[in-house]
Amino acid sequence: MSEADEQYVRTIDGGDIPSEQAHRLCKKIFYAGFAGLPWLWFVNVWLFWPDLRHGHDLTVQKYARWSATGFGVIAVLLLAWIAVFSIGQGKLVGSSFFDEWNLANIDPGNLQA
Repeated sequence: MSEADEQYVRTIDGGDIPSEQAHRLCKKIFYAGFAGLPWLWFVNVWLFWPDLRHGHDLTVQKYARWSATGFGVIAVLLLAWIAVFSIGQGKLVGSSFFDEWNLANIDPGNLQA
């Protein structure tokens, strides 16, 4: 394939990335989100937003959509945790459960190495 025939994927900063490179990058960022770095899913959606919105490349669109879904699930879980443990405290989940799972109640002297 000649350079003139090569397809490009547009990114949020207005730059163009060759399709094959965009596929690898989008896929790597998506899988890195499973390594305890779900904020990378947000980065993936943000970076490939133009292609996600206008849908020129199906591979990039697929991984960007999955990244958006993963980030959405994590955001909902985090907000629920904040609501339960920070705002509602023991009133929402019961005092005994809250006291057991509340990290502020842990005595550092009792922790074992």
